Amino acid sequence: MKLSFCTDSLGHLPFEQMLDKLLELGVYGIEMTTGGWSAAPHVPTAALLESATRRQQFLQAIESRGMTIAALNVSGNPLDPGELGQRHQQDTENALRLAGELGVKKIVMMSGLPPASPHDTVPNWITYTVSWPPTLKNCLDYQWNEVAIPYWRGLTERATACGVEKFALENFSSMLVWNPETLFRLRDAVGPMVGMNLDPSHLIWMG
Repeated sequence: MKLSFCTDSLGHLPFEQMLDKLLELGVYGIEMTTGGWSAAPHVPTAALLESATRRQQFLQAIESRGMTIAALNVSGNPLDPGELGQRHQQDTENALRLAGELGVKKIVMMSGLPPASPHDTVPNWITYTVSWPPTLKNCLDYQWNEVAIPYWRGLTERATACGVEKFALENFSSMLVWNPETLFRLRDAVGPMVGMNLDPSHLIWMG
């Protein structure tokens, strides 16, 4: 197993200074955020999508130090029913396109969390797979069958077209996929492109 470093942790440093710092630490695999909840301090996604020259310069700075991009990260909530979800969906599509242009095969993100019904305006985290009361079961059925699974089936198709081979989902609270059971529910419905991201920091803050 090769571990990589999420470069947002050094977001206070300019791009090449950040790379030099990681080189000092002996880090050669990097995970770089392109949008979502991150300000993407080291990845000017729009500019890179517009310019092949910018992409070449970007990759040259990384590869000249013997480093590789292990993954692009676009963690957010693409299933939010409001403007946030629309923005995070667009960030995700841009991350797929950029991955295709850079030759990156893995995307780190979150599953997203929908509302509990088509009439709700905020996401709703139901933490237990229930069969009673029927109201909660109906809410979960809506979240999975009407929102999440159709979205993820389309997303994996678009990812394949961009050359992406794997989604590594952050095992995080307030997301539809947040434990092994929910991960396998999505994976069984969508396919083996969906996997889990190993983030040691989650183990620390969760105790």
